[in-house]
Amino acid sequence: MLSRLRKKITGIGESQNNKNIYIHIGISKTGTTAIQKFFHQNTGLLASRGFHYIRAGRAEGGASHHQLARVYKMDDACSGEVSAIRNEIGNSDCHSFIISSEMFEYLTRSQIKQLKRDFEGFELILVVYLRYQDQALSSMYNELVKKHACTVSFSEHLRDTPRKGLLLYGDMLKSWERELGKKNIRVRIFDREKLTGGNVIKDMLTAIGINDLNVDTPGFAANQSVSSAAISVLRDINAQMDYSVDHAAHYGLACRLALILDKLVRSKFPELDHDTNNYFSTKNDYEELMEYYRRDNVRISRRYFFGGNFSLRNFSPAGEITEKSKRDILMALVERLEISAERVDKSATELTKLVAEYWSEELRRLCGS
Repeated sequence: MLSRLRKKITGIGESQNNKNIYIHIGISKTGTTAIQKFFHQNTGLLASRGFHYIRAGRAEGGASHHQLARVYKMDDACSGEVSAIRNEIGNSDCHSFIISSEMFEYLTRSQIKQLKRDFEGFELILVVYLRYQDQALSSMYNELVKKHACTVSFSEHLRDTPRKGLLLYGDMLKSWERELGKKNIRVRIFDREKLTGGNVIKDMLTAIGINDLNVDTPGFAANQSVSSAAISVLRDINAQMDYSVDHAAHYGLACRLALILDKLVRSKFPELDHDTNNYFSTKNDYEELMEYYRRDNVRISRRYFFGGNFSLRNFSPAGEITEKSKRDILMALVERLEISAERVDKSATELTKLVAEYWSEELRRLCGS
Protein backbone atom coordinates (compact mmCIF):
# COMPACT_ATOMS: atom_id res chain seq x y z
CA MET A 1 0.00 0.00 0.00
CA LEU A 2 2.78 2.46 0.97
CA SER A 3 4.72 1.66 -2.18
CA ARG A 4 1.61 2.30 -4.36
CA LEU A 5 0.97 5.56 -2.51
CA ARG A 6 4.57 6.66 -2.96
CA LYS A 7 4.44 5.78 -6.67
CA LYS A 8 1.28 7.84 -7.11
CA ILE A 9 2.75 10.86 -5.27
CA THR A 10 6.17 10.84 -6.94
CA GLY A 11 5.15 9.78 -10.43
CA ILE A 12 7.46 6.76 -10.44
CA GLY A 13 7.30 4.81 -13.65
CA GLU A 14 7.00 7.78 -16.01
CA SER A 15 9.53 7.88 -18.84
CA GLN A 16 12.43 10.28 -18.17
CA ASN A 17 14.18 10.05 -21.57
CA ASN A 18 17.43 8.65 -20.13
CA LYS A 19 18.18 11.68 -17.98
CA ASN A 20 21.08 11.38 -15.51
CA ILE A 21 21.06 12.26 -11.82
CA TYR A 22 24.51 12.69 -10.26
CA ILE A 23 24.41 12.05 -6.51
CA HIS A 24 27.44 13.61 -4.83
CA ILE A 25 27.78 12.22 -1.29
CA GLY A 26 30.97 13.85 -0.03
CA ILE A 27 32.39 12.31 2.10
CA SER A 28 32.63 14.87 4.89
CA LYS A 29 35.75 17.08 4.87
CA THR A 30 36.52 16.58 1.17
CA GLY A 31 35.69 20.04 -0.13
CA THR A 32 31.96 19.32 -0.21
CA THR A 33 30.98 22.79 0.99
CA ALA A 34 33.07 24.42 -1.74
CA ILE A 35 31.50 22.21 -4.42
CA GLN A 36 27.97 22.92 -3.20
CA LYS A 37 28.54 26.67 -3.05
CA PHE A 38 29.99 26.65 -6.56
CA PHE A 39 27.01 24.75 -8.00
CA HIS A 40 24.56 26.99 -6.12
CA GLN A 41 26.20 30.18 -7.36
CA ASN A 42 26.69 29.05 -10.98
CA THR A 43 23.35 27.48 -11.89
CA GLY A 44 23.03 29.47 -15.13
CA LEU A 45 26.50 28.52 -16.30
CA LEU A 46 25.86 24.86 -15.54
CA ALA A 47 22.53 24.98 -17.37
CA SER A 48 24.31 26.24 -20.49
CA ARG A 49 26.13 22.88 -20.50
CA GLY A 50 22.94 20.89 -19.90
CA PHE A 51 23.42 20.41 -16.13
CA HIS A 52 20.85 21.47 -13.54
CA TYR A 53 21.63 21.81 -9.82
CA ILE A 54 18.39 20.72 -8.18
CA ARG A 55 16.62 23.41 -6.11
CA ALA A 56 14.19 21.14 -4.25
CA GLY A 57 15.44 19.12 -1.29
CA ARG A 58 17.48 22.00 0.10
CA ALA A 59 16.74 24.18 3.11
CA GLU A 60 15.66 27.68 2.16
CA GLY A 61 18.68 29.53 0.81
CA GLY A 62 20.91 26.53 1.39
CA ALA A 63 23.41 25.09 -1.06
CA SER A 64 23.25 21.41 -0.02
CA HIS A 65 20.53 18.76 -0.24
CA HIS A 66 20.63 17.84 3.45
CA GLN A 67 16.84 18.14 3.62
CA LEU A 68 16.43 15.40 1.01
CA ALA A 69 19.04 13.19 2.66
CA ARG A 70 17.18 13.47 5.97
CA VAL A 71 14.05 12.14 4.24
CA TYR A 72 15.86 8.89 3.59
CA LYS A 73 17.61 8.74 6.95
CA MET A 74 14.17 9.06 8.58
CA ASP A 75 12.70 6.37 6.25
CA ASP A 76 9.94 8.76 5.19
CA ALA A 77 7.57 6.66 3.06
CA CYS A 78 5.80 9.49 1.19
CA SER A 79 8.00 12.50 0.73
CA GLY A 80 6.95 15.69 -1.00
CA GLU A 81 10.67 16.35 -1.57
CA VAL A 82 10.88 13.49 -4.06
CA SER A 83 7.78 14.67 -5.91
CA ALA A 84 9.14 18.22 -6.09
CA ILE A 85 12.45 17.01 -7.53
CA ARG A 86 10.78 14.85 -10.17
CA ASN A 87 8.58 17.79 -11.19
CA GLU A 88 11.62 20.09 -11.34
CA ILE A 89 13.42 17.64 -13.61
CA GLY A 90 10.34 17.19 -15.76
CA ASN A 91 10.17 20.95 -16.34
CA SER A 92 13.86 21.27 -17.31
CA ASP A 93 15.46 20.94 -20.73
CA CYS A 94 18.73 19.78 -19.18
CA HIS A 95 20.00 16.26 -19.67
CA SER A 96 21.79 15.90 -16.32
CA PHE A 97 20.90 16.84 -12.75
CA ILE A 98 23.00 17.16 -9.60
CA ILE A 99 22.17 16.46 -5.95
CA SER A 100 24.79 16.95 -3.23
CA SER A 101 24.86 16.16 0.48
CA GLU A 102 27.48 14.45 2.61
CA MET A 103 24.61 13.03 4.67
CA PHE A 104 23.95 10.53 1.86
CA GLU A 105 27.17 8.84 2.95
CA TYR A 106 25.30 7.40 5.93
CA LEU A 107 22.39 5.77 4.07
CA THR A 108 21.85 2.08 4.67
CA ARG A 109 21.40 -0.28 1.75
CA SER A 110 17.62 -0.37 2.26
CA GLN A 111 17.53 3.44 2.19
CA ILE A 112 19.60 3.47 -1.01
CA LYS A 113 17.13 0.97 -2.48
CA GLN A 114 14.29 3.36 -1.66
CA LEU A 115 16.13 6.26 -3.29
CA LYS A 116 16.62 4.14 -6.41
CA ARG A 117 12.90 3.25 -6.50
CA ASP A 118 11.93 6.90 -6.02
CA PHE A 119 13.98 7.91 -9.06
CA GLU A 120 13.14 4.96 -11.27
CA GLY A 121 13.52 5.88 -14.93
CA PHE A 122 16.68 7.93 -14.33
CA GLU A 123 20.31 6.86 -14.59
CA LEU A 124 21.68 7.36 -11.09
CA ILE A 125 25.44 8.04 -10.91
CA LEU A 126 27.31 8.25 -7.62
CA VAL A 127 30.26 10.62 -7.18
CA VAL A 128 32.23 10.18 -3.96
CA TYR A 129 35.54 11.58 -2.73
CA LEU A 130 37.62 9.47 -0.35
CA ARG A 131 40.20 10.97 1.96
CA TYR A 132 43.15 9.08 3.42
CA GLN A 133 41.90 7.95 6.81
CA ASP A 134 44.68 9.58 8.83
CA GLN A 135 43.87 12.93 7.23
CA ALA A 136 40.11 12.38 7.52
CA LEU A 137 40.32 11.67 11.24
CA SER A 138 42.70 14.59 11.81
CA SER A 139 40.40 16.91 9.86
CA MET A 140 37.33 15.77 11.80
CA TYR A 141 39.18 16.31 15.07
CA ASN A 142 40.12 19.81 13.87
CA GLU A 143 36.46 20.52 13.09
CA LEU A 144 35.20 19.28 16.46
CA VAL A 145 37.70 21.36 18.44
CA LYS A 146 37.04 24.34 16.17
CA LYS A 147 33.33 24.43 17.10
CA HIS A 148 33.90 23.74 20.84
CA ALA A 149 32.66 20.14 20.54
CA CYS A 150 35.84 18.40 21.77
CA THR A 151 38.00 18.84 24.85
CA VAL A 152 40.31 15.80 24.68
CA SER A 153 43.62 15.02 23.00
CA PHE A 154 43.70 13.49 19.52
CA SER A 155 44.78 10.10 20.88
CA GLU A 156 41.83 10.09 23.31
CA HIS A 157 39.50 11.14 20.51
CA LEU A 158 40.68 8.22 18.34
CA ARG A 159 39.81 5.73 21.06
CA ASP A 160 36.19 6.92 21.29
CA THR A 161 35.12 8.25 17.90
CA PRO A 162 32.59 6.18 15.90
CA ARG A 163 34.02 7.84 12.80
CA LYS A 164 36.90 5.37 12.79
CA GLY A 165 34.64 2.49 11.71
CA LEU A 166 32.81 4.61 9.15
CA LEU A 167 36.09 5.20 7.31
CA LEU A 168 36.19 1.56 6.24
CA TYR A 169 34.97 2.78 2.86
CA GLY A 170 34.48 -0.65 1.29
CA ASP A 171 31.13 -1.38 2.95
CA MET A 172 29.69 2.00 2.01
CA LEU A 173 30.81 1.66 -1.62
CA LYS A 174 29.50 -1.90 -1.82
CA SER A 175 26.00 -0.80 -0.76
CA TRP A 176 25.84 1.83 -3.49
CA GLU A 177 27.41 -0.44 -6.11
CA ARG A 178 24.86 -3.20 -5.49
CA GLU A 179 22.04 -0.79 -6.27
CA LEU A 180 23.55 1.42 -8.99
CA GLY A 181 26.07 -0.95 -10.61
CA LYS A 182 29.84 -0.53 -10.72
CA LYS A 183 29.77 1.46 -13.96
CA ASN A 184 27.81 4.19 -12.16
CA ILE A 185 30.20 4.53 -9.20
CA ARG A 186 32.81 7.29 -9.63
CA VAL A 187 35.35 7.25 -6.83
CA ARG A 188 37.87 10.10 -6.54
CA ILE A 189 40.74 10.70 -4.12
CA PHE A 190 40.76 13.95 -2.18
CA ASP A 191 44.42 14.72 -2.66
CA ARG A 192 45.62 17.91 -4.31
CA GLU A 193 48.17 15.95 -6.35
CA LYS A 194 45.42 13.70 -7.76
CA LEU A 195 42.67 16.25 -8.35
CA THR A 196 42.17 17.76 -11.79
CA GLY A 197 44.11 21.03 -11.75
CA GLY A 198 44.79 20.44 -8.05
CA ASN A 199 41.30 21.74 -7.35
CA VAL A 200 38.29 19.79 -6.06
CA ILE A 201 35.72 21.87 -7.97
CA LYS A 202 37.50 21.38 -11.29
CA ASP A 203 37.82 17.70 -10.45
CA MET A 204 34.10 17.43 -9.67
CA LEU A 205 33.24 19.08 -12.99
CA THR A 206 35.47 16.56 -14.75
CA ALA A 207 33.82 13.69 -12.84
CA ILE A 208 30.39 14.62 -14.22
CA GLY A 209 31.68 15.25 -17.75
CA ILE A 210 32.23 19.02 -17.89
CA ASN A 211 35.77 19.59 -19.13
CA ASP A 212 35.50 22.96 -20.87
CA LEU A 213 34.01 25.28 -18.24
CA ASN A 214 36.37 28.27 -18.18
CA VAL A 215 35.66 29.80 -14.78
CA ASP A 216 37.66 30.80 -11.75
CA THR A 217 37.19 28.16 -9.09
CA PRO A 218 38.15 28.64 -5.45
CA GLY A 219 40.30 26.12 -3.66
CA PHE A 220 38.76 23.59 -1.28
CA ALA A 221 38.88 25.61 1.94
CA ALA A 222 35.29 26.85 2.06
CA ASN A 223 35.01 25.22 5.47
CA GLN A 224 38.35 26.43 6.81
CA SER A 225 40.52 24.18 8.97
CA VAL A 226 42.45 25.72 11.82
CA SER A 227 46.20 25.68 12.48
CA SER A 228 47.24 22.75 14.68
CA ALA A 229 49.01 25.19 17.01
CA ALA A 230 45.74 27.05 17.47
CA ILE A 231 43.89 23.77 18.01
CA SER A 232 46.24 22.87 20.89
CA VAL A 233 45.34 26.11 22.65
CA LEU A 234 41.64 26.01 21.79
CA ARG A 235 41.20 22.44 23.06
CA ASP A 236 42.34 23.57 26.52
CA ILE A 237 40.00 26.57 26.37
CA ASN A 238 37.10 24.26 25.45
CA ALA A 239 37.78 22.12 28.53
CA GLN A 240 37.38 25.18 30.78
CA MET A 241 34.25 26.68 29.17
CA ASP A 242 30.98 26.53 31.10
CA TYR A 243 28.70 27.25 28.13
CA SER A 244 27.87 24.53 25.59
CA VAL A 245 27.02 26.20 22.28
CA ASP A 246 24.49 24.57 19.96
CA HIS A 247 26.81 24.38 16.95
CA ALA A 248 24.03 23.07 14.68
CA ALA A 249 21.99 26.24 15.28
CA HIS A 250 24.91 28.66 15.75
CA TYR A 251 27.73 27.20 13.67
CA GLY A 252 29.23 30.55 12.70
CA LEU A 253 29.33 31.74 16.31
CA ALA A 254 30.68 28.39 17.49
CA CYS A 255 33.65 28.76 15.13
CA ARG A 256 34.33 32.45 15.69
CA LEU A 257 36.97 32.11 18.39
CA ALA A 258 38.78 29.40 16.43
CA LEU A 259 39.03 31.61 13.35
CA ILE A 260 40.25 34.59 15.40
CA LEU A 261 42.86 32.38 17.02
CA ASP A 262 43.88 30.80 13.71
CA LYS A 263 44.51 34.18 12.09
CA LEU A 264 46.45 35.40 15.12
CA VAL A 265 48.66 32.30 15.35
CA ARG A 266 49.51 32.20 11.66
CA SER A 267 50.45 35.90 11.56
CA LYS A 268 52.27 36.28 14.90
CA PHE A 269 53.80 32.81 15.28
CA PRO A 270 54.76 31.65 11.76
CA GLU A 271 57.51 29.40 13.14
CA LEU A 272 54.97 27.02 14.77
CA ASP A 273 53.43 23.93 13.16
CA HIS A 274 50.28 24.92 11.27
CA ASP A 275 49.58 21.59 9.54
CA THR A 276 45.85 20.84 9.74
CA ASN A 277 46.00 17.23 8.50
CA ASN A 278 48.19 15.49 11.08
CA TYR A 279 47.81 15.05 14.84
CA PHE A 280 49.72 11.76 15.18
CA SER A 281 52.55 12.17 17.68
CA THR A 282 54.27 8.81 17.06
CA LYS A 283 54.89 6.60 14.06
CA ASN A 284 53.61 3.60 16.00
CA ASP A 285 50.21 5.25 16.58
CA TYR A 286 50.00 6.14 12.91
CA GLU A 287 50.93 2.70 11.61
CA GLU A 288 48.60 0.99 14.07
CA LEU A 289 45.69 3.04 12.77
CA MET A 290 46.54 2.49 9.11
CA GLU A 291 46.91 -1.26 9.69
CA TYR A 292 43.25 -1.20 10.75
CA TYR A 293 42.36 0.05 7.25
CA ARG A 294 45.01 -1.82 5.23
CA ARG A 295 42.96 -4.73 3.88
CA ASP A 296 39.96 -2.55 3.05
CA ASN A 297 42.20 -0.01 1.30
CA VAL A 298 43.86 -2.75 -0.79
CA ARG A 299 40.42 -3.92 -1.98
CA ILE A 300 39.38 -0.36 -2.81
CA SER A 301 42.64 0.21 -4.71
CA ARG A 302 42.09 -2.89 -6.83
CA ARG A 303 38.41 -2.31 -7.52
CA TYR A 304 38.24 1.43 -8.11
CA PHE A 305 41.77 2.65 -8.81
CA PHE A 306 43.07 -0.16 -11.03
CA GLY A 307 45.56 -1.21 -8.36
CA GLY A 308 46.73 2.33 -7.68
CA ASN A 309 47.79 3.01 -4.12
CA PHE A 310 45.19 4.13 -1.58
CA SER A 311 46.95 3.10 1.59
CA LEU A 312 49.84 3.79 3.98
CA ARG A 313 51.87 6.89 3.13
CA ASN A 314 55.00 8.54 4.52
CA PHE A 315 54.66 9.52 8.16
CA SER A 316 55.83 12.73 9.77
CA PRO A 317 55.08 13.43 13.46
CA ALA A 318 52.87 16.31 14.48
CA GLY A 319 54.70 19.30 15.85
CA GLU A 320 54.44 19.90 19.59
CA ILE A 321 53.69 23.25 21.16
CA THR A 322 55.68 24.25 24.25
CA GLU A 323 54.18 25.76 27.38
CA LYS A 324 56.01 29.00 26.58
CA SER A 325 54.50 29.14 23.09
CA LYS A 326 51.07 28.36 24.51
CA ARG A 327 51.41 31.16 27.04
CA ASP A 328 52.61 33.61 24.38
CA ILE A 329 49.64 32.72 22.15
CA LEU A 330 47.20 33.15 25.03
CA MET A 331 48.68 36.52 25.94
CA ALA A 332 48.26 37.64 22.32
CA LEU A 333 44.68 36.32 22.31
CA VAL A 334 43.82 38.13 25.55
CA GLU A 335 45.12 41.35 23.98
CA ARG A 336 43.20 40.69 20.74
CA LEU A 337 39.94 40.12 22.65
CA GLU A 338 40.64 43.14 24.89
CA ILE A 339 40.27 41.08 28.08
CA SER A 340 41.64 42.61 31.27
CA ALA A 341 44.31 40.33 32.72
CA GLU A 342 45.77 42.64 35.36
CA ARG A 343 44.72 40.52 38.35
CA VAL A 344 45.51 37.15 36.78
CA ASP A 345 48.65 35.06 37.12
CA LYS A 346 50.14 35.08 33.61
CA SER A 347 50.61 31.30 33.45
CA ALA A 348 49.13 29.36 30.53
CA THR A 349 46.69 27.64 32.90
CA GLU A 350 45.28 30.87 34.33
CA LEU A 351 45.14 32.60 30.96
CA THR A 352 43.25 29.63 29.54
CA LYS A 353 40.66 29.91 32.32
CA LEU A 354 40.37 33.64 31.73
CA VAL A 355 39.69 33.28 28.01
CA ALA A 356 37.27 30.38 28.62
CA GLU A 357 35.25 32.43 31.11
CA TYR A 358 35.16 35.45 28.81
CA TRP A 359 34.19 33.47 25.72
CA SER A 360 31.51 31.48 27.54
CA GLU A 361 29.85 34.76 28.45
CA GLU A 362 30.22 36.06 24.89
CA LEU A 363 28.54 32.98 23.42
CA ARG A 364 25.82 33.06 26.04
CA ARG A 365 25.09 36.66 25.05
CA LEU A 366 25.40 36.17 21.29
CA CYS A 367 23.30 33.01 21.23
CA GLY A 368 20.61 34.60 23.34
CA SER A 369 20.65 32.09 26.20
